[in-house]
Amino acid sequence: MHRKKDTCVTYWHLHKLDLESRSVEYLGFDTPDILYQAAFWDDNLEPVASHCRTRPLNDILSEVDRSTAPAPAGFIFHNGYCGSTLMSRLLTQPGRTLTVREPQAITHLADARRNLPEQWTAGLGHAPVLRQLLAEAAHPIQPGERAIMKPSNTDTILAPDIFAALPEARALFMYSDLEDFLLSALSNGTTGVERIRRMLLLFCFEVQALSQMGPQVLLKMTDLQAATLVWRVQMERMDRLLAAFPGKIRTLRIDDFLDAPLEAARHTARFLQPDSGLTLDESSLQGTMGRHAKHPSRPYNPQARREERQKLRRERQRDLDPVLEWASGVSVTGPVSLDDTSTLLSA
Repeated sequence: MHRKKDTCVTYWHLHKLDLESRSVEYLGFDTPDILYQAAFWDDNLEPVASHCRTRPLNDILSEVDRSTAPAPAGFIFHNGYCGSTLMSRLLTQPGRTLTVREPQAITHLADARRNLPEQWTAGLGHAPVLRQLLAEAAHPIQPGERAIMKPSNTDTILAPDIFAALPEARALFMYSDLEDFLLSALSNGTTGVERIRRMLLLFCFEVQALSQMGPQVLLKMTDLQAATLVWRVQMERMDRLLAAFPGKIRTLRIDDFLDAPLEAARHTARFLQPDSGLTLDESSLQGTMGRHAKHPSRPYNPQARREERQKLRRERQRDLDPVLEWASGVSVTGPVSLDDTSTLLSA
């Protein structure tokens, strides 16, 4: 990729953490406005970046005590396939609110939390360090801008550490019911199945009860059974987070969001950034609600989504019904209750 001189760069973004080489990678942009529209801040940013540079991780760690960079105080956690990307687009207002969608550096941080406990406890997991890395991964593009971060759903393992490092942080947890989650996985074809299997593998490293099922049991499961476990692990985790951090988290089901998108977005803005002055009206929905959140060039809307789900439900009913019955008796680490007082639209 052709890179321009550093003098053209107006915005640097913390993109990667390489813990093997103990280095960090930044991407530079001379036209950072493109980031407002990026579906995800992952490898897809590399072709549009104007520059790339690396620094030793130890340099970053040595600057922690002197850093004044603001960390994001609002987070959108989610279980996947639940409208979180759409919500983040509705909340984006250049110059006022920047939504950072699934930054790759935070995924690398979650991998460290999951797989490198010694490095985590030796430094990366310390509150000032975590605060600094979150700040660099969600650095404002324009002066006065405040960031909301939407990590990948496999990065929710970081949530307890984020709340410990950022006592002022608040979060929205967006989710879909099990049947909707399974239909979404099916609608994504082979890609959806591969993603479910990868998530199940990751969760085996995190959840002892899951790993104790053993590879013989897990590998014999159907794709829909694997997806059920992936959904269940995430919902059980959120239930524990709601109990551990009362008042810090609100929940929002995708159907409730799509039934009242403007009301849901307003409530989210007020909860995550109560003093930001973020304003939302019907004009905020125009364009965004009529386009696919991940692929904005594609027309899409809530009604099209409902019709797609209904059609897929009819086609796969013989596969779905037995799995939903099986799922009613499945528990990985405990029950899921989602306290009604945490619901966004009734709080």
